This record gives sequence, C-alpha cells and structure tokens, in this order.
Amino acid sequence: MVVSETAAALRIQAVHVGEYTKLPDVSMSGRNVYHQTRPTYRVSASYPGSYLFYLHGHWIVGPSFVANWASLESARTSAACPDGSPHYVYWSGSAWATSVTVTA
Repeated sequence: MVVSETAAALRIQAVHVGEYTKLPDVSMSGRNVYHQTRPTYRVSASYPGSYLFYLHGHWIVGPSFVANWASLESARTSAACPDGSPHYVYWSGSAWATSVTVTA
C-alpha cells in the first residue's frame, strides 16, 4: 500500500506518507494491519513508522494500531483493503480535511 497526500496535507501529516507492508499474523477488526516500511519523509530517526488498520468502520493511519487515535482516516466503509475506500481525510489540527490517497 502507498499513502500519498497533497501539499496542504503534507504540511501537517507528512510523517504518514510512504509505503506500507502487511504485518504477518496481525489483524484488527478482521482485517490486515499494515506498517510503514518506507517513509517518504523521515521526521525523526526514533519514529518507528505509522500503521494502517481498520477500526469502527474506517481505515485509519496513526502511530499505533492499538490506540484509538487517527491522523488520517477513510470515509465509513466495509472495504476489505485500504485501497477499497476512495475517500480519505486528514486531521488539520482543528478539523478533518480532504487530500489523502491510498493505493495498492
């Protein structure tokens, strides 16, 4: 999976952009969990990478798949894979905004 963003989203959520790989034998809400293996922008050498997972009807990108916290999320969906949801939003610091793409 590849997470990409427009310029507006990059200013705030660039840490989540990059390639994600499925974690073997790990699932959340009956769907695969993906870990960021090739970040496009390295914010800090100590940041372990983001996770892409399914929770409460949304595909979510955040720093942990065990925390109920998101920086990016899909519209409500029952899609089995993250690229099955055409619409994602990012947290701008005060509201959800569009400009995120997830592709296989």
